Amino acid sequence: MPVSAGDQPSSLPVEFLTKFHTALRRWQKSWETSSDPSITPSSPKGPLGFNATAIFRIACIRLHLNLGPHRSLRTGDPEVIASAFCNALRPAQTPQIYQAVLQSIHALSIPVRLGVEYVARTQTLTWSTIHALSNLECAVFLCKWLETLASDPSHVSKDTRRILRIITSVLREADLAPPVNWAGDFQPDQLRRMGAMLVRLLSEILKGPHVFEMMYVFCDSLRTYANLLENDLDSNMAE
Repeated sequence: MPVSAGDQPSSLPVEFLTKFHTALRRWQKSWETSSDPSITPSSPKGPLGFNATAIFRIACIRLHLNLGPHRSLRTGDPEVIASAFCNALRPAQTPQIYQAVLQSIHALSIPVRLGVEYVARTQTLTWSTIHALSNLECAVFLCKWLETLASDPSHVSKDTRRILRIITSVLREADLAPPVNWAGDFQPDQLRRMGAMLVRLLSEILKGPHVFEMMYVFCDSLRTYANLLENDLDSNMAE
């Protein structure tokens, strides 16, 4: 399986990153305090909030992982797309990355709380392509971030462990539960396995009916990517 070549160096100076993070936080606070901060596509005022939050999450992620050139979505070929995901660089671990991490976890936790099967059968028909694309980037970003942590145990700080326990909780609620002892000491293979589970989770969410054909490509690509990750982990364990 092709693997990430290494961490992605930030192309933006720290002061620029700080400014963008500040702007995104201000937008988030402004939206949360608005008269109708609805994030459902069936909102009486339209799907603006639903799509705006999707774009917001992509913006948070792109400050740390520019996945755009590494998706190969134009090919429409799940095998090619999954291989591109495997080859995408990992995000560098920085203090600012946690906003994107938490936003990505939140995006995937919403359909889990509603019920994966329920969302797959009834909700994805109302999803826009930008919302599905946002969730795709969230899943791949989290997977790559977990690879970053797995590559250097020193990255797993006390605060990071709290976030890892949140991810573990989401996976358990989705019946993709890792072993109970994972809530303690997160080992590299366990972190990579969690990343594969998150990718698998979104593929399950997207397996339902869709209006747009590209959604099926997203689903098949994520499933193929999860298979590649899991097969690689299983082969390493067998050695």
